[in-house]
Amino acid sequence: MIEVGVREFKAHLSTYLQRVSAGVAMVVTSHGKHIARIEPPAAALEPKDALAMLEELPWLRLGSGGKPQGTRNPSSLRAGTPSLAQTISELRD
Repeated sequence: MIEVGVREFKAHLSTYLQRVSAGVAMVVTSHGKHIARIEPPAAALEPKDALAMLEELPWLRLGSGGKPQGTRNPSSLRAGTPSLAQTISELRD
């Protein structure tokens, strides 16, 4: 990692940015103090890779899209009243 002063960095900005794009990280200093760190960007994940990472999480269940289906065993608060899932579904229609 290289250190460069603010004035030097500003005067030769395109040269330093080329070095960063080639993989060199640098620290910009002002009066000997670190004020910024500049590094090449991390490789961005493709959307397919991100989805695969999510699918591997044991506590996450990916949906199929569309409206939620509600619970398998709906329960009512009182006999004869619709379940909360049914009420929400009716409000969405």
